[in-house]
Amino acid sequence: MPAVLSLSFTSLHSSAPPPTATATTATATTAATAKTPHPKTFDPSSTTFLSPLNSGALSRDRLHRYYDGTPPFPCQTLNPSSNPQHCSTESILRQIIVKFVQNSVPIDAKEVHESFEFYLRTRKRLLQSKHSSKNNSKNNSETLIKDYAAGHGLTGLLFLCCNPLLPLRLRSIDITVPSSYISIVNALEECCPWIKGKHSYVLEDINQAVGNSQEDGVGDVVTLAIHACGSLTDSVIRRAGEDNSSRIALMPCCPPPSKSLGIPLGIKRMYGNREATDIERCYVLKAKGYRVDFASIPVEITEMNRIIIAERIE
Repeated sequence: MPAVLSLSFTSLHSSAPPPTATATTATATTAATAKTPHPKTFDPSSTTFLSPLNSGALSRDRLHRYYDGTPPFPCQTLNPSSNPQHCSTESILRQIIVKFVQNSVPIDAKEVHESFEFYLRTRKRLLQSKHSSKNNSKNNSETLIKDYAAGHGLTGLLFLCCNPLLPLRLRSIDITVPSSYISIVNALEECCPWIKGKHSYVLEDINQAVGNSQEDGVGDVVTLAIHACGSLTDSVIRRAGEDNSSRIALMPCCPPPSKSLGIPLGIKRMYGNREATDIERCYVLKAKGYRVDFASIPVEITEMNRIIIAERIE
């Protein structure tokens, strides 16, 4: 057993005041806050942690082994109807951590970090822009989240847990159901009871299945895939197009060498096989009618930390 770490929880939002700019010309009459320009380059190696889980818990050891058996704070009863103030994203994520520790849920600290950070970096672009639009006729219809190569399923389940008032449904998809999935679901349903009846796990080989662009009761489809190995990420992109997904978030794993055969040699030599493959995927998504951007989770969690986010252009 590793040494017990004393983990602290950090806020999702910094309260530090913005820096003040110093006047440099005689014509300046008032102080102004310093402006930070939009970065011209994307550097996935400089990503900071957003999760309330301390960045010290990054090993493959079970999450509960990082505590001495005492939760870092008392559990709350989360009820989005009577206690909406208790249902902030930060409160929900903290309660999930406490419940996982109490139940000795068989999931590695590293995987919890991975799911939390992925969710926190994609939630607004996958959900809030849709539900905040006044002109979108689908606002009140149900959104189906499809989590391909779902594995333990935590990432997709976080979208249900942290958005109790949104009309969401989750379908986790993989060829087998890991034994840890049941323990994770039981713990999440204890602290986030509103997810009951809103999720399912489907055994399916994505390489052999065909998507369905119209499903009963579904107004929108959002597609996820976290570390879908090799060409599986490309199968998810194909399936997302068949499902007519409005938004897609992918965090690819190592690509197969054959995937980059159609990429110009100069791009592969300049950027390497993995980067060149993700560049090609961006063009594939663009050709399908998506606006494509990059995000990332901290490289301390995994070197395969790039997130491809695609939003359908309407």
